[in-house]
Amino acid sequence: MIKPQLFCNFCNGSRQRLLYKTNPHLVVCGDCGLVYTNFQPSIKRMMEFYNEDYFISNNSIEKGYSHYVEDKQNLINTFSRRMNIIEKYHSVPGKILDVGCAAGFFLSVAKQRRWHVYGVDISKFCKNYAQRELNINIEHGLFLNTNFGEAFFDVITMWDYLEHSITPKEDVLKAKTLLKDKGLLVIATPDISSFPSRTFRQDWIGIKLEEHFFYFSKTFLEQFLNKNGFRIVESGYIGKYVSLRMVADRLIYYNKFLSFIGGRVLTKINFSFYCNPFDITYIIAKKIIS
Repeated sequence: MIKPQLFCNFCNGSRQRLLYKTNPHLVVCGDCGLVYTNFQPSIKRMMEFYNEDYFISNNSIEKGYSHYVEDKQNLINTFSRRMNIIEKYHSVPGKILDVGCAAGFFLSVAKQRRWHVYGVDISKFCKNYAQRELNINIEHGLFLNTNFGEAFFDVITMWDYLEHSITPKEDVLKAKTLLKDKGLLVIATPDISSFPSRTFRQDWIGIKLEEHFFYFSKTFLEQFLNKNGFRIVESGYIGKYVSLRMVADRLIYYNKFLSFIGGRVLTKINFSFYCNPFDITYIIAKKIIS
């Protein structure tokens, strides 16, 4: 079920204007400037959407991943690099929660570094995989429905999560209550104000109307966090390890001819590298002592 989104999740404003004249579903809040879709799915639809077909998709440009599990090593390498950033600010292992943890690869990295790991994800497929293959138990369902204790976690991460949520403001505020004083909230999300977004506009790969419902700018998130009990300790743009096969898959989004040439060449080479297109912003924010 789809319902119209008449009010901004962050400021409750009702004034809207189209972000792009040719796209009737992306709007800008006339009060706070947040970009979001003017429709929202039901919880039931979201639970059904993130099934196995999402993580093994024949059309990852429009939905999900080509093969999330097969890309395990690149994801492990990516999360190891990101864990290094976190441990600059929290070097002693503690309790860490990954919201939208998918198959649990980030938690696997943290567990190897002696952190006490917790996760939550809406996907039943991911919960089963994490338990079966990684021996990690994660909560299945919505983050807002979890019953973790207040001031329980040292670190909460939201890797590529907020854009998928239909309650991002409430999620951030709940994370605040679950964090200890001086605990860290780590967010990574596509940046609607980034150079690639401004260059490709409605063709930017970060726009996926079926699964991304909120489009944040780095400045918007920083200001929101600063106003709601956090202090920014680091921010910037973050990348990930990708295979040449993934590069070939993504080329079709921008140029079908290059995709055809790349698909014939790149998919035959088993090679991965770290890629930062500077359109995924990350923010590390510390909870201010209450």
